[in-house]
Amino acid sequence: MFSFFVSASVGAQDKIFYYAVALPVLLVMVTGGGRRLPFVLCGVLLLLFFLAVPVLWNGDTEYFNLVGRYLRYFFLTSCVFLAPFLLRASLERLSKLMLWAVIGGAIIAAVLQWMHFVFVLDFRLTSHGVGGVGGIGVNPNVTGAAMGVALLAAFYVSSTLKNGWCRALLLCACLLFLSSMGLALARTAFVAVAAVLVLGRFSLREFWRYYLLVSVGAVLLAVMFWIVVGQEAALHHADKLLTGRISIWRQLLSDVSGHWWFGLGLQRDLEFYTPGLSRPYMTAHNIYFQAFRNGGFFALSALVALVLLILRSIDVSKASKPWRSILFFGLIYALVDAYYYPVSDPNSNWLFLWLPAGYLLVAGMKTKENQAVIGGRENPDCT
Repeated sequence: MFSFFVSASVGAQDKIFYYAVALPVLLVMVTGGGRRLPFVLCGVLLLLFFLAVPVLWNGDTEYFNLVGRYLRYFFLTSCVFLAPFLLRASLERLSKLMLWAVIGGAIIAAVLQWMHFVFVLDFRLTSHGVGGVGGIGVNPNVTGAAMGVALLAAFYVSSTLKNGWCRALLLCACLLFLSSMGLALARTAFVAVAAVLVLGRFSLREFWRYYLLVSVGAVLLAVMFWIVVGQEAALHHADKLLTGRISIWRQLLSDVSGHWWFGLGLQRDLEFYTPGLSRPYMTAHNIYFQAFRNGGFFALSALVALVLLILRSIDVSKASKPWRSILFFGLIYALVDAYYYPVSDPNSNWLFLWLPAGYLLVAGMKTKENQAVIGGRENPDCT
C-alpha cells in the first residue's frame, strides 16, 4: 500500500508487490495455511481467470511472452483477494495498518508534488509513477485516484479518533489531498469523492437505489440534450466535457466491430487517437469498455459478473465503512478514468477496486461466521 505512493517506478512497485505479497501468499497456500477456499473466493478467482483468457487470441508477435505476462498478472491480481483471506485472523488490525499506510504514503507523495510544482524540482521518487505512463504528481488520473482514496481514508480515520490534535492533523491532510487533486485538475476524482460522501449517508440498499436513479437521470438528460441540439452537437459538447473520451469510445466501438463476442485480444499496442492531441491514448478510460475491446462480450460478461458477485457478498458492518467508501469511489471512477485492463500489473485498479473488494469479501465471511457462532450459543440444541 505504502509503496504504491512512493515507488520510484512501475518496476519497483511490481517487485515490491511480487516479493512482499505474491510469493508469501503462494508459500502459505502451498503449505496448506489457506485451507479450503470459500465458494465466493473461488468464484472471484475463476472470473479473474476468464478475464485473462483473451490473451490466448491476441495478435501480438511475441505471443508466448504476452501469455506468460498475463498469467503473472492473473496471479498478482488473485493475491490481492487471497492475502486478506490468509490474514483474516487479524483483519481489524490489517485494516488499520492499511489505512495509515495509505495516509502516510499519500502525504509524502502530495508534499513532493507541491514541492515539484513550487520549486520546479525533479524528484525522482515519483517521476515515473505507477504505470509507466506517469504516476502520482505526473499523471492527473492516477493522482486523482490515489488522492481520492487517501482523502476518504483520512476522513474516516479522523472521525474515529478522540484526540483533538490528531483529528486536526488528519483534517489538514484531507486539505492537502484535496489541493493535490486540484493541482492535477482531477475532475473525476472530485465528482467521485463528492458522490461517495453524499450517498454514503444512506444505507447500502438506499445507496444503490439512488446510484441507479442518478445514473438513469443522467442518461435521460443526455438523451434530451441529444434530441434538442442534434447528434453531432451533443457528441461534440460531451467530448469537450469529458476531454476526448467520446472520441475514444466511438473509435473503440468502430475497432471492435465484427469482433463483438471475443474482442481483439490482449494486444500490447492499443492506441486511441483523439483529434487535436499530438499523442494517442493507450487505454479506453473506462474499465468496462477496455474489457469489451480486448475480450468482447465474453470478457465484459465476466467483469460484470465479478462486480455483481463482489457487491452481493461484501461486509455491511460499520467497521468496514472506509473500505466500502473506497470501493464505491472506485466503481464511479472506473466509468470515466480507469486506466488499465482489469487483470494487469499492480496499478490504480487494485488500489481502489480489487483491494477494498478483497477486504470486504473476507470481512463479510468473518461477520457471517461470528453471527453463526452467536446464533448457536443463543439457540443450543436441546436434544
